[in-house]
Amino acid sequence: IALITDKYVLVTTIIWLGPKIIIFAVPMLFFQMWPMAICRFYVSVVPDGTSRIMRSFGFYILFAFALILAIPVALLAILSFVLDCIAYYFFSLLFCACTCRWLRVCDGWKKIQPYRAGPSILLHLPDL
Repeated sequence: IALITDKYVLVTTIIWLGPKIIIFAVPMLFFQMWPMAICRFYVSVVPDGTSRIMRSFGFYILFAFALILAIPVALLAILSFVLDCIAYYFFSLLFCACTCRWLRVCDGWKKIQPYRAGPSILLHLPDL
């Protein structure tokens, strides 16, 4: 059954990711260009050989400006993530319905439960 599962994952990934990449790639690249330009500007004014970036007032001003410009990217990323969840849950439920593997699904959910409440990425945005 592993070979069938691998083929199913490959086919459903192509079915889902093909259109998704076509739809989301250009807007993501366009909206990401402006925050990345700010980062590039900041890196260009840092002296060579700097081992640690000082988080001064200027750093946080540029960070806040880049964060505001990154709002469209964040919204697209959230939309992409939600659509991924919907698509992969749909395909996984379809697979389980066709192969009657409900017990293994429940067992897998129990095993990953301790890892679902990880640290918040929102509390560490400047570290990204």
